[in-house]
Amino acid sequence: MDDATWAASEDLIGLGLAAVIYLGVLIAVASWRLTAPLVVVASILQIHFGFDLYVVVASFNILPLDVLAVVLSVATLLRLMMRGRPDLITGCFLALAATMLFGLLRGAASYGVATAVVSFRPNLYFIVTVLYMMSFTWTPQNLDRFTTPWFAAGVGLALYAVACWIDPSVAVWSWMLTDPTGRLAFLDWRVLPASSTLLIAEAALFGAALWIRPGAAPGRQLLAIPLMFTVILLYHRSVWVTVAVALATLLALRPSALNRLALPVSLAVLPLLFIGAMDGELLTAAVTSAVSEPFEETSTWAWRTDGWQVMVPQMLSSGPITLLLGSGYGYGFVSSSGTLLANPHNAYVEVFVNAGLLGVGLLIAGYGLSLWRLWTGIVEEGRHFDRVSAILLLVALIVYSVPYSPSGEQGLLVGVIAGLAAQCTHARRAPAGRFGSAAGAMAAPTWKRP
Repeated sequence: MDDATWAASEDLIGLGLAAVIYLGVLIAVASWRLTAPLVVVASILQIHFGFDLYVVVASFNILPLDVLAVVLSVATLLRLMMRGRPDLITGCFLALAATMLFGLLRGAASYGVATAVVSFRPNLYFIVTVLYMMSFTWTPQNLDRFTTPWFAAGVGLALYAVACWIDPSVAVWSWMLTDPTGRLAFLDWRVLPASSTLLIAEAALFGAALWIRPGAAPGRQLLAIPLMFTVILLYHRSVWVTVAVALATLLALRPSALNRLALPVSLAVLPLLFIGAMDGELLTAAVTSAVSEPFEETSTWAWRTDGWQVMVPQMLSSGPITLLLGSGYGYGFVSSSGTLLANPHNAYVEVFVNAGLLGVGLLIAGYGLSLWRLWTGIVEEGRHFDRVSAILLLVALIVYSVPYSPSGEQGLLVGVIAGLAAQCTHARRAPAGRFGSAAGAMAAPTWKRP
């Protein structure tokens, strides 16, 4: 292809993208019901499974989530301008977005535009989806509608995991780890990445939150059990911890729910006994290696902490401006082993490195204010997504952000939860025992059946 033909094709692709973006903005401004599922699907294909889908425009590889990020950015600005003055929680995330954008400019000036943009992409996908979903009003009907594609994604990924266990040739996860020595037997069960396993776990937590709610949808309650079992067999220990903390939070909110939780949790673990009876050696090897690996010198946890021990001290000694505003996107830290640390594998460290104390402070403030408002305020709840669900899922994401940085689709969930928190009105005291003791009673929800 000669230069003239190549230039003409790039122009045509550029015009096509412009038309897609224009149409996408019109749709996204009107409703999230099409754009949110598209973000979930694009994120699973692009980030979870690593499909290399892109078009080249002006020497840049334009990915599907890049296009969606532009669409949602414009739509968010338009929607926020129509809403007027933002509330405090929205203000925190808007300030975080501005701090991240400043980090992109700093990175582009210091390390080059291409390097900064590649480093900025994950944070861009996350913060844009957060703010986009926060721009909507979350009525009980909208809350319930949002759970449907999320639950469908979790069930679909769980079924795909089962298919991969039955026939490993159908697995397409491009970053799948293997261990030819057989020492880490649990890796054979990891047919999905942690980000996909988190989606399955969140679908299960949606159902788990309904276990303590009389008269809730029985289908989702029952599906939560095999979803939990799938999460266990995928052997992502970070997701195990995330789910355990979320369930502990559920018990902290409703101590009297222990009797309701005991049976479904037992049913989720029971299939392990069946597998152990059928092939005890296989299960024992996987469980033993999964439990022992974090305590080895070459463990994934040791690799993470090695990176944090390099990045955080270097940032603390980089001067007040860098400490406050970050090094900018695109900076590469070198670990003690000589490995380039492009990904801190910790959302808080990642934001701290790229956007400084200001950025990580705004992120923590956004999470903290959302939890506080959900804990103390009054909000109308859906049948499938209520205040308890919101608190559980936000706590789960806060915990998951320690070993990983949430991928783009998680911004949708954070945006819904933060948007719901922002809608909370002033608290009123609940009767003792409604959400725990009288000393720490939460406000009684004003749930209405849509």
